[in-house]
Amino acid sequence: MRFKDDEVEYVRNQLKECLAHVSSIIGKPLTEFHFTEIFNRRGQWAQTEDGLNLKIFGFFAELYSIKRWPVMLQTVDDRTFVGHNVSNWAGKIDGLDLTDRYTQSLVLLCMRFQRELPECEEPLTVLVDQGLRKPGAPFGKTLFREWKGQFRGEYVASTEPLMQLTDFVAYCINRSTVLQIKSNRSKTDLYFLRMIEMMNLNTTDLQFHKLPASFNAQDIDELHRLDRVAKVLEPAKDEDEELN
Repeated sequence: MRFKDDEVEYVRNQLKECLAHVSSIIGKPLTEFHFTEIFNRRGQWAQTEDGLNLKIFGFFAELYSIKRWPVMLQTVDDRTFVGHNVSNWAGKIDGLDLTDRYTQSLVLLCMRFQRELPECEEPLTVLVDQGLRKPGAPFGKTLFREWKGQFRGEYVASTEPLMQLTDFVAYCINRSTVLQIKSNRSKTDLYFLRMIEMMNLNTTDLQFHKLPASFNAQDIDELHRLDRVAKVLEPAKDEDEELN
């Protein structure tokens, strides 16, 4: 997710106040909005009263729908490199193992970001979740060596408010992917999908389609296939021409 410099501290302070407010409701101090734990009512959020977890998700969804911070997505699967006739990566860059799927996604994301803003000379700060390095460790000196403006990159703890907002969006996208192939969706599942639709994610990396509540994995697979056909990553079928 991308935030403007002049809104960073405001967002941080507001989220800290929100966390303090929820802590007072629950009656115990909380260190962060951890959305996997919030949804499943585990860890620090185990004592959350029934329904409060969904209210927290609803609050963050409404907040995002108002601000609509830009979101970039990058995943790597078995077809990513094959579809583009690229051999699998190896070696290291900035200490990152290029044979690892998560690392490959992160590196590709950094490359795409710079490609979309090739002449930008504004200062840039890149914050990366602490999963790969300890908080405070530098990030991206080599990856962003051609950035024309001032650059600072570092790994941060999950308690960083900006990372918590990013975690919220990532959780919503990942869960929507799981729900797409779930055979029997509950009322909560359908509420969650409608909530994500309401957020109106500001990204060009997702496609949005209207489907009946009874849609299944085969419907999603067909949408994926048509997307790959449109990107010339696989050949079209005869019936595709009829649809056009």
